[in-house]
Amino acid sequence: MSKLNKYEDLKEEVERAIKPFIRVKIYLKGEVEQERLENLLENDYYLERLERLTHLFLEKEGSSFLIIPLDIPIEEARRLENDEKFLKKVEELARSAGEANDSPD
Repeated sequence: MSKLNKYEDLKEEVERAIKPFIRVKIYLKGEVEQERLENLLENDYYLERLERLTHLFLEKEGSSFLIIPLDIPIEEARRLENDEKFLKKVEELARSAGEANDSPD
């Protein structure tokens, strides 16, 4: 094993011990190109959006949260995430859509 590999393994182990993290498994229907998935793991913007989405989910348990397409510029995505009026409107729309889809027991 090269020194670089040993370093990477040790670095990952130290990071896990110092700051907790979670792994997210995403199951996709149908076929997806392996190259496309590998490219996502190298896409810093994608990884930041995934991390932010996970934070929102953990912070706002029991409520909906905003999923922002990757092609929206990061500055605009951050602005939307921090716009309480906009988020409240999204919550209202999600709640009303959920109520419309609820079937009586």
